[in-house]
Amino acid sequence: MISLLFLMMSCGNNMSTTGVKHSRPENSSFKDEPNNSKDNFEDYFVDVVEDDVTFADSDMDMEDESSLEEFYVEKSDTEKVDTEGFNEREEFTEREVEVESDPQIPVEKLRSDLILALRKNKFDEFVDIIKIKSSIIYENFEDYGGSSGYNNILHVICNTGRINGSVFMNVIHSLSIDKFKSMILEYNGEGFLPADLALLKDNTESIKFLLDFGSIHFFEGEKGISIDVLRENIERFVKGRKTEMLNLINRAYYPRRGIADEFDKVAMFRERDKKGKDFIYYAVLNGDIWMVDYLLGKKVDLSVNYEPNILSTVKKDIKQVNSVSSASKDVKNRIYKLIKSRRGKPDYSSEAIFKAQFK
Repeated sequence: MISLLFLMMSCGNNMSTTGVKHSRPENSSFKDEPNNSKDNFEDYFVDVVEDDVTFADSDMDMEDESSLEEFYVEKSDTEKVDTEGFNEREEFTEREVEVESDPQIPVEKLRSDLILALRKNKFDEFVDIIKIKSSIIYENFEDYGGSSGYNNILHVICNTGRINGSVFMNVIHSLSIDKFKSMILEYNGEGFLPADLALLKDNTESIKFLLDFGSIHFFEGEKGISIDVLRENIERFVKGRKTEMLNLINRAYYPRRGIADEFDKVAMFRERDKKGKDFIYYAVLNGDIWMVDYLLGKKVDLSVNYEPNILSTVKKDIKQVNSVSSASKDVKNRIYKLIKSRRGKPDYSSEAIFKAQFK
């Protein structure tokens, strides 16, 4: 078990957004944010445990700043953090963090140290650097991770593999909810949103946090995640059996109309890439019985014609895809039986869904 303490105190308007080349909303000050006294600190203690995250009551003297430091050091010495159930945490209010800027430490060094702490998954060091100069999180982390040009701190977190991105994102979210949400919608120098990079890096914890606290979605206005990135990675998702990620990002797909009927909840699995191929096509072509069964449970369209020539009179359906796969005869037979047993029960073809939506 590890407990994490965010030392958040409001004291003045010492935030700045220096060094950022990308545009942000002009109203970026903290002057209207609530002032949280030490008496309210206890509301922000989070116990991160193996199976859940709950708020903890501290029995230490909240007026004793030295005890705060001792509590922080004692509870922040473990790298592995499990945030299952993190979305059950109460929502933070916007607030400042009281920090003492040290003019002796160049911004370049702080920025470099912050990246190093992230890459090493050192949460306590990450927080310590922000305590020195909180505005460091609004810097431009240019050319990070091979991504040329502008990158904000959320791009950096989402583009860093093998870390629990949610706990690092929580620090940024706690400093300012408004700024956090504005950074979600920023494109980096290569045209990617933070969630796009999390998708490409299979950073599921970051996606979870963005879904819970950023309300990212694929469609309409300030979406937060790009549908093109999903479509371009259909084959990779199927080949790698990325079902956890698919189940997560499906939450960002179906609320596009503000409602979610039975068709909306499975519509993402009928998306196609630039070649006109969908999820079930690659699963069948790969001879992956497990993935085929998973996708059939998502009511994929089994009536798609994969023939690229629209003028051709020959139809290339999913059964023909199965026949030309490199799988063994036994595997092909089992996939064929799966498809046959699910086909038309009920009819989730594109035509049937279109008609159902206008009944």
